Amino acid sequence: MTNTIKPNELKALLDKQEDVVILDVRLRRDYEADPSLIPGAEWHDPEELEDWDEAVVPAGKKAVVYCLKGGALSTLVTDFLQERNVESCYLEGGIIAWKKEVLGQNIDEATICGSCCLPK
Repeated sequence: MTNTIKPNELKALLDKQEDVVILDVRLRRDYEADPSLIPGAEWHDPEELEDWDEAVVPAGKKAVVYCLKGGALSTLVTDFLQERNVESCYLEGGIIAWKKEVLGQNIDEATICGSCCLPK
């Protein structure tokens, strides 16, 4: 079962300097449209998920995954990591929720791509 974390809970982890890997897994087009990251995060192409190695999430590390809106893509990646015995969860609401709840930004979601799933 996929676990989640709320934006303010992630901020608390970051404030406490918890040792956690933060993975931005937005689709390339969404990342390129807005390359801003949550502090400490690294973008990894979800379309190359099967090729990820231990360098993405080193052994023994916990991972927090986020996409644009915290939907199917985050769930897919989190489930993939959990199947490989990586303790992981995804950010509820994705980077949009982070920007709204933690950064206080006013975001018009109607102007944002909502695909948040891998193309077939």
